[in-house]
Amino acid sequence: MGLLKKISIILCLAYFPWVQAEPLSGSWEVKSGELTYHVHFVLKNIEGVSKEVKGKGQCEKKECQFLLAVPVKSFLSGDTNRDFHMLEVTKAPLHPMVTVRLKVPAEWTGSKIISDVDVQFAGKSKTYKSLAIEVVNQTDQSAEVKGVLPMSLDDFSIEPPSLLGVEIEKKVPVDFTIYWSR
Repeated sequence: MGLLKKISIILCLAYFPWVQAEPLSGSWEVKSGELTYHVHFVLKNIEGVSKEVKGKGQCEKKECQFLLAVPVKSFLSGDTNRDFHMLEVTKAPLHPMVTVRLKVPAEWTGSKIISDVDVQFAGKSKTYKSLAIEVVNQTDQSAEVKGVLPMSLDDFSIEPPSLLGVEIEKKVPVDFTIYWSR
């Protein structure tokens, strides 16, 4: 066996423990989190932030199931009139929560998990297929995950609001960072 091949094998073996994540097990709960929606007008970009995310997860055998919930009214953009209009447009009085459900394997390699994610919002449901979720930091007692929900107003039958007669873009991505603990 050549020297180069031996070095390659040693490097692969040394790297492997850092790539293999610890399997998830037991019950998990959201410690804290932040979700940010991004709305784009022709001349203006707006963000609304919520830090009121709640959630639980349960891992059994080879699969984990997670449920997250965020009150629609908790997203704040810094403009109370805009926030009130957002509540009207999204039918928040009738459907006050955004819920997210997903299943992930209890074991994976690398720093990304691919999962189908079910979102309920404004009285409608949408499944986002093969969404990448980045595991930024994980121990046996905690995990930090990040990602982007590629939401669109059309996904939830929401009429795009307008500013001076110009509608906002229909794509409204939502960034998330969630801190889980046991």
